[in-house]
Amino acid sequence: FFLSHNLENAGRNALERVVLGTLKDQIAERPYDVMISANRDAIMDIVRDKVQNRVDDERWGITVIDVRTKRADLPSGASAGGRRCGGPRGR
Repeated sequence: FFLSHNLENAGRNALERVVLGTLKDQIAERPYDVMISANRDAIMDIVRDKVQNRVDDERWGITVIDVRTKRADLPSGASAGGRRCGGPRGR
């Protein structure tokens, strides 16, 4: 891992890009609210396995033990959706 990335920060950044890209791909295949559902753990397992396959293919020499999300931001249009409606609550 260090031989292929030279510095710890470079390696961490490379791994982060792989994890985030894989996570975004998995979320894009499902409804957005899946990340707050009971299926979240299964999705994280899929992401972990796909990331592990990628780092194995690239011979980074690391084992991905766990993948977790800290937060899930709503798309900009979805976060303010309730305030734009014309009903009594939106006024």
